[in-house]
Parts: sequence; structure tokens; C-alpha cells
Amino acid sequence: MEKTSVTGFSPAMQRKGKGKGSAAHFPGLTYGTEPVKHATEARLLGVWYDEAFNFSRHIAEVHAKLSERFKVFKSLSGTSWGCHRRTLRTLYLSLMQSCADFALPAYAPFVGGDALKHVAKIEKDASMHVGGFVTRTRITAIYGEAGTRPIGIRA
Repeated sequence: MEKTSVTGFSPAMQRKGKGKGSAAHFPGLTYGTEPVKHATEARLLGVWYDEAFNFSRHIAEVHAKLSERFKVFKSLSGTSWGCHRRTLRTLYLSLMQSCADFALPAYAPFVGGDALKHVAKIEKDASMHVGGFVTRTRITAIYGEAGTRPIGIRA
């Protein structure tokens, strides 16, 4: 029973402001004779759910993974040296976008636009490296030339 826990989560808890402290919904829940502990977060098929249904931990985990992968990606790109643009795009799609898109359709409808801004920033920076763009390049040109799409559109 050490891995077993109960978590109550729904969008209604987020709207009512009951995200924390909903353990009262499961008083004395037991399995056989052993009590089942209450957890505020649960991981199911690689996605972190929380009581408020805002997926903040899952998004933080995705951001951490993308940050590490971006370091590797950045080391492979350069304006005067590095991988070819098509190779960088393939690396971006397989290394970074696949990580960002994992379960995106499942949680994107429940999170606000600001929740994914850190993930979107890393993806934009990676797209800039794919195309070899400078900081002041228009966002539409970055995604268009790199052949990528922002996470807000993919969601």
C-alpha cells in the first residue's frame, strides 16, 4: 500500500478554489484494513495530475526536460559551424517537440495561455537556432523559415 494513494481532481475544484486541502472528501478511506493516504498530485501514464487540474507540476517537468535538451541542441548549432539546417530541424522535432507534445491534447484545454509560456520560449529559441536567426527576427518569420509551429497552435 505504500504506492497507493487517492487524489480528487476536477476542473470544478479549480473554479471553486478548493485546490488544496480537499482531503476531507476522502475521510477514512481504506483498502481492507489499511488506510489509503491522500496525495495532492498523482502521476498517470507519464502525466502529473493535481487537484486543481492546472497541470502545473507536469508543465514544470516538461520545462525542465526541454531546458536540458536545449543545452544539447544549442551545442550542435552555430552560425559559422554546426549541423545543417535540415539536420537541426529533425533534431528539434525528435528531441524537443516530441517531449513538449507528449499528452498535450490531454491537458492543454485545461490550462491557460500563460501556463505554457516557458515551454513556448524554449521552443522559440530552438526554432531560432534551426534557422540561424538573430534575436530581433519576427516570430512569424522564425517559425515559417524553420518549418516549425508554436505550441499554442499545436495544442
